[in-house]
Amino acid sequence: MVLAGGAAAAGWTAAQKQLAMLGGLDPRDSHNWSAVAASVDWAAWMAPPVVSVFSENPRIRLFPELIPPTACSLLIEEAGDKLVAATVYGRSEHSNVVEETRNNAQATFYWMEGGVLVNLVRERIAAAMQADTGDLEFLTILNYQPGQRFLPHFDFLDPEAPGHAAEIAAAGQRVATFLVSLNDDYEDGGTYFPALGHALRGHPGDGFCFYNVDAAGRPDPASRHAGLPPRDGQKWIISQFVREARAPA
Repeated sequence: MVLAGGAAAAGWTAAQKQLAMLGGLDPRDSHNWSAVAASVDWAAWMAPPVVSVFSENPRIRLFPELIPPTACSLLIEEAGDKLVAATVYGRSEHSNVVEETRNNAQATFYWMEGGVLVNLVRERIAAAMQADTGDLEFLTILNYQPGQRFLPHFDFLDPEAPGHAAEIAAAGQRVATFLVSLNDDYEDGGTYFPALGHALRGHPGDGFCFYNVDAAGRPDPASRHAGLPPRDGQKWIISQFVREARAPA
């Protein structure tokens, strides 16, 4: 992560904030940023985290304390200026569209956006899923204001929909969805699974994943879920889609 130290040394405020957080330092102080970068335990971020089974139908796995709460606060700060209306995947073609089924906001971090912290979170999720970061879509942070919701839906791509079928052929199925809670200072607002009659939510830094397909790779109806509306506060959460591994061309 030499580039992180170089960016911080060059005066990039975002890089300084991120490195200071990773090193447990105050970004307002003067630091040798290259030395700070060298002191961070990068390997710990990429190591497989602790996992437990929550459910087998649908398949849900829990990853407590996946990232530190200080990282959560910084991710919320960085997502704030990027929020736009959240979208869903169009069925007729490869497109993202705004629909009445959801009315929350999202901030997507494309290549090279979000700096070292977003890349580390993606590495952490990839380690949790025993996947390659190349199997992960762009990382998205979701924001739900009080009363905002995402009605029950599936995250898998429908092989019967022309646009989805073409997308599966090109980039693979969305086999899993990985969520990381960034805050917990709100009421309600969990991720609800009708098949379980239960809503999941975590403390800052807790992650969980659910598989959108069954063990044979077929779309799993039990993965149907909803983003419930929070009360008395905003909900911030990472959403990371994981694609099936693709064989080299």
